[in-house]
Amino acid sequence: MILYNIFMNCAECIKKVCKKEMADTLSCCTNLAADMAKIKDEYRGTYAKISKAALDAVGDGKQSRLDELVAFLNLMDYKKIGLALCAAMHDEAATVSSRLKKEGFIIYSIMCKIGAISRKDVGLPDSSISLCNPLAQAEFLNQSKTDINIVLGLCIGHDIMFSKASHAPHTTLAVKDRKHGNNPCLGLTD
Repeated sequence: MILYNIFMNCAECIKKVCKKEMADTLSCCTNLAADMAKIKDEYRGTYAKISKAALDAVGDGKQSRLDELVAFLNLMDYKKIGLALCAAMHDEAATVSSRLKKEGFIIYSIMCKIGAISRKDVGLPDSSISLCNPLAQAEFLNQSKTDINIVLGLCIGHDIMFSKASHAPHTTLAVKDRKHGNNPCLGLTD
């Protein structure tokens, strides 16, 4: 595989030629041209079902993220759904769990404080609040053999640990942003 252009910065690109189907798109930005045939084969093979379900789940683009998620889960024929939740989003998790159950899914939910591990026991400053435990969340869902896991409000860092430890694919339904009511995009203009 060819090394990617490490100086590529799509976030600040003004051309955005990649949004259109153009043969010369790759030559303008990156060294991916040699890898593109292999990447396209993966979309036709390994990722074909996910790719189609992702497009179909969006529908007319007027659904909520939860509605799109339900459509996606159905299109993928997923049945066993993991829900890794933050304790601070317990009420929202109950709503999500209830909705998914009504849609016919089997829900395995696990809160971040599982195991009530003392922070002191793992070498962190002591506190009366137990350690968040994304590794145990992932392990519980791994043992439950979920088809997919939904992340709901895990703290920064904990979401990364969960992502690394989870065997099943996962998606994020909501992220935690204490300042902006769990809408981190509002912070982009601060």
